[in-house]
Amino acid sequence: MRQAVLASGSAAADVVLGLPAERVGLVASVAACCTTYGAVLV
Repeated sequence: MRQAVLASGSAAADVVLGLPAERVGLVASVAACCTTYGAVLV
């Protein structure tokens, strides 16, 4: 589960650079959430 969450966060972070400005906040928050959750799932 941890690997999947971290992979999702990484994928969202990679995608955010190519998105229109109005979508960046949403995808960046998903990336941050996934990365934080992955760090907590020890």
